Amino acid sequence: MKKILLTSFIIFAGVGLGACQTIKTTGAVAQVALTPTNVQSVNWKIILPPPPDNETEIGKVIEAQGNHSGERWNQAEFDNKFEPFAMYQQVLGKDFTAQNNPELAAVFTYALKYHLKLSGDAKKTYDRVRPLYYDKKNVVFCAKGDEPYGSSYPSGHSAWGWETAMILARVYPNKSDEIIARGREYGESRVVCGAHYPSDVNLGRVTGDVIFTRLQNDKDFRELMAKVKIQN
Repeated sequence: MKKILLTSFIIFAGVGLGACQTIKTTGAVAQVALTPTNVQSVNWKIILPPPPDNETEIGKVIEAQGNHSGERWNQAEFDNKFEPFAMYQQVLGKDFTAQNNPELAAVFTYALKYHLKLSGDAKKTYDRVRPLYYDKKNVVFCAKGDEPYGSSYPSGHSAWGWETAMILARVYPNKSDEIIARGREYGESRVVCGAHYPSDVNLGRVTGDVIFTRLQNDKDFRELMAKVKIQN
């Protein structure tokens, strides 16, 4: 099979992420440029219940934000990124990079295309104003200049954190607990950051579960995963 050289693959995330997102890969990667051609649609209306009234949850967002400083605030700002290798270096070490894991980078690239399509559809189900716009007086966004847009519900970051955790838990089974905990924390950072309400994050994980199920049933995704060496 022909190998291709990919130095930077950029996806413009026009579904409420707030900016273009990049997975950087370097080296010979087989089929990394694959684009999902048959993404099975999801009836999100029967999966996702209507979100709670904003007023019932805004206090939880303000409480989670604290005084807009400290270790958890800094973590939330870091987690505003959408880059899985940076996300999981805290668990898998500084050598966990796209350059060192080209086959896994291909998996993430393919999975992100899937994610953007299906999570974007999920956000169209209900139009919910994000906390930072609902209560501009009391909610401060953690990454000024990179404010998100689009519906708050469900959280795309939370779904992506859950999807990547499910992928990595299969690649690193001995560290699966830590990986899943990191994927959960990544989603919870969105409340601290002021981008989402708690229910956005909780149903974001449900969204991630649905998308990951779709991925597991996708032949191209399974073939890409088969190229990734399991780390025992």
